[in-house]
Amino acid sequence: MNPDDENTAHLIGSLGELAGRVAFWLVLIGLVVAFVIRAIRRGSVRPAPPPGLYGNGAGTSQWRFNAPPGWPPTPPEFVPPADWNPDPSWPAAPPGWQWWIPR
Repeated sequence: MNPDDENTAHLIGSLGELAGRVAFWLVLIGLVVAFVIRAIRRGSVRPAPPPGLYGNGAGTSQWRFNAPPGWPPTPPEFVPPADWNPDPSWPAAPPGWQWWIPR
């Protein structure tokens, strides 16, 4: 057997192992980045306008803003402006939180 063939086979095996390790770390880093982005987005969720505000005109007369636990109380007629974001120090709303409840 030619020594060059052995070196080539060893080199190919080493490169395959390296490629596997690189792929593993890329996937792991990608998952961490995705988790961090999801956590950031979850914390910046803001409520949608009340049902019917822009459609049939019912608007806030039938709905009351329901602040999540840990948020300060809001006035009865509070409607967050479109560009409003909750204070980052406030806790995130629980999953599936109902932002608007009937009066």
